[in-house]
Amino acid sequence: MAVVTLAVVVGGYVAIKMMAGQSQQKLDGFLQTGQSCFDTRDFACALDNAGLALQQDSNDPRALSLLQRAQAAQARQQQLQEAQQKQQLLKAQAAEATRQADALREQQALERQRQEAADRQVRDQQQQQAAKAVNASLQQAQNALNAGEYQSAIAVARVVLGMDPNNSRARNIIRQAEQQLKEALNRTRIE
Repeated sequence: MAVVTLAVVVGGYVAIKMMAGQSQQKLDGFLQTGQSCFDTRDFACALDNAGLALQQDSNDPRALSLLQRAQAAQARQQQLQEAQQKQQLLKAQAAEATRQADALREQQALERQRQEAADRQVRDQQQQQAAKAVNASLQQAQNALNAGEYQSAIAVARVVLGMDPNNSRARNIIRQAEQQLKEALNRTRIE
């Protein structure tokens, strides 16, 4: 019986040793896979394998170290990604602000062009109306000159010179009216 008991004890010890060896192999496999994941910057995989290794041996310093390093690296990676996303958002906002500013400048330029065109049209209309007024006044002055109304012809021609100081036709009407007025005065004196 002692032999049987000894055989059972030895068999149990061997079984425990075999199980411990298999457990150690699993632990080493998880740690090796976790470290490979860590080296390739796959921190989620490294965390998973560190967790599996800790399930095998919750106090294994290599598994604890891998877990801490993977957590820290994953946190840094996440911070970096968040910073990059924030930077991309800021760039997108800056690009949108630039686009809006460009659109506003373009719209303002178009509005200025429209306003300038409207102003030109108003000036053109005013010039046309002024030209019509000058022509009508010149015709009135010429009619007065032809009718012998020399003072009236001179007065209307001077109004034209007020609107158009370089109008040669108005100057000519004034010259003719003054000359004919002198001649009329001379004839009156002679008679």
